[in-house]
Amino acid sequence: MRTILSAPAWPYANGPRHIGHVSGFALPCDMFSRYQRMAGNRVLMVSGTDEHGTPIQVQADAEGVSARELADRYNRVIVNDLTSLGMTYDLFTRTTTLNHYAVTQEIFVRLLENGYIFSKTTLGAISPSTGRTLPDRYIEGTCPICGYPSARGDQCDNCGNQLDPADLINPRSKINGETPVFRETEHYFLDLPAFAEVLGSWLQAKAGQGPGLGRAGAARRLAGPAGQTHLRVVRRGHRVPVGLDRVGPALRRPRRLAGLVAVARGRVLLLHGQGQHRLPRRDLAGDVARL
Repeated sequence: MRTILSAPAWPYANGPRHIGHVSGFALPCDMFSRYQRMAGNRVLMVSGTDEHGTPIQVQADAEGVSARELADRYNRVIVNDLTSLGMTYDLFTRTTTLNHYAVTQEIFVRLLENGYIFSKTTLGAISPSTGRTLPDRYIEGTCPICGYPSARGDQCDNCGNQLDPADLINPRSKINGETPVFRETEHYFLDLPAFAEVLGSWLQAKAGQGPGLGRAGAARRLAGPAGQTHLRVVRRGHRVPVGLDRVGPALRRPRRLAGLVAVARGRVLLLHGQGQHRLPRRDLAGDVARL
């Protein structure tokens, strides 16, 4: 018997997810998990709603509510829809739990301590009307390489080249069409080239397994410029657990971690955390006993 972690993508809680979304982020992993359970393996299928970042704040502003109110509402909508569709999540959680904060901060600190994260001052795109940082994908303009008029701030979908928002010709905000202002801001970067050798070898070992599009995109990133943006300043996000005089103390890791699960009445649930959801298991009799 193998132990398998099945990890679907985390949908944004900035609106209901239609059937097309579900067919992309949930269904393939659900099918894989069902097969592995039928084969007698021990499977934990875990995901949740992504409740941080600009998409949440933008939609909350549009609806005249707080970001937390918006996330709470759409988390319930998404959970109910996934349950009604019979998705077999063992745990469907949220990025706003204390445990999630603790784990992400610990990952950041470990990378920083080992020299894989560094700070650098770069030109950041700012909305002149709100003063907020605009993520790269929220900026469009003409690609300086191929002339494609709708290139994103992080990549041109026409020629496939990675871009910087400041390099776009006639950049504009996808939120309201205004021209962003570029200012020098400090960001944290992940030193991705430091992992190029080990990740490249892993990708080569997976050649021929499934679609090659994802591997090709990953290979392009590994071959790209040093330092992929890792963190930026946003109103709706996690505290950075460094520079405590500026951002406050890091959260302590909970004593009872999210990796612990318990079984009750045919459901699998998280022992620690707030706002976790227990989804009914509808696929195979006896699966819960195996977990």
